[in-house]
Amino acid sequence: MMEMMLGVRGVHVIGIDDEVKVLRVVVETPANEAVCPQCATSAELFDRPTRDLAGEPVFGRELVFEWHVRRWRCPNHRCETDTWDEELPLVGSAQWREARE
Repeated sequence: MMEMMLGVRGVHVIGIDDEVKVLRVVVETPANEAVCPQCATSAELFDRPTRDLAGEPVFGRELVFEWHVRRWRCPNHRCETDTWDEELPLVGSAQWREARE
């Protein structure tokens, strides 16, 4: 339901940090598996860094999505691809930008 309220599809809301000036929504994608974009080998989960994405203000406060990114690794040693991060369709749109700390 929160995904619909905030206009973000393709993510699961896993937490909300309701600060005074900032509404921080913690999200992740539902993807639990991936394949290498170069050799199509089943990927291994390598890391879970976070990326802050700032949206338009909501309820009079700054909106920040704390996206828990999945970083995948190709286990095929003959493949030139090492690691890559999953992509979220809203990243790069005019509506969203990398949040500044």
